[in-house]
Amino acid sequence: MNSSHNIIDLDSEATIKNEINALNDWNEKYGIYLSDYTNRINMLLIDHSDRALNDLSNLFYDKDFVEQYNNVPSIAHMIVIMTIYKEEFADSNVTKTILDHGYNINELIFHFRKIKFLLWNIEFDVDKSNALVILNEYIAAEHITITELTYIIQSTSINRAEIFLIFARYLRSNENTIAALSLLMNANTIFFVNESILCEIADIYFQYGYNEVALKFINMIEHESECTSCLKNKWGLI
Repeated sequence: MNSSHNIIDLDSEATIKNEINALNDWNEKYGIYLSDYTNRINMLLIDHSDRALNDLSNLFYDKDFVEQYNNVPSIAHMIVIMTIYKEEFADSNVTKTILDHGYNINELIFHFRKIKFLLWNIEFDVDKSNALVILNEYIAAEHITITELTYIIQSTSINRAEIFLIFARYLRSNENTIAALSLLMNANTIFFVNESILCEIADIYFQYGYNEVALKFINMIEHESECTSCLKNKWGLI
């Protein structure tokens, strides 16, 4: 009995030592440059010129940089933020990107977390109704893109499909159908055969008279359940 405990203890001690050695090795090779990178990122965000933001993008295109610093919480957040920015930047219709919500790393993380925690309140039913109102108002006031909202849901929510549906339905109830449809279409690229998402998209197209388009989405459903039956009954298909 004692010998087996000793083996476990020795194994645990060896694992801890290996982790400490690996951390020390990382600090010697890369940790000493973390503050320099942090300062560089903050200076580029403060500058905020096209050239500065291009330099910032190039830094996060650097595979070695991302590989070595992706376990640092602030850099991990910035990796997601820059992924969102790159997609927003490629969209000529976007006038305000995620990088316009802060002029240093901490401000951008605060913005990201505000949306994340509101989504968590919705997901875990913590003052859900109020969270929906606050999130909707924040998105409208800050001109947050559907791209940004999609990425934050995708990267932070547990039941992602359900959150897409809940917020899309809330947008529809507030007569923001275009935003709801955009969010659902993004969700559909992630959950291609999710029946509830396909039904919600089809319902919007039926609502505006695009019956042929609606039927195309219904036909994508592989296994019909009550959701599809209710939709077909609603629009006189059965």
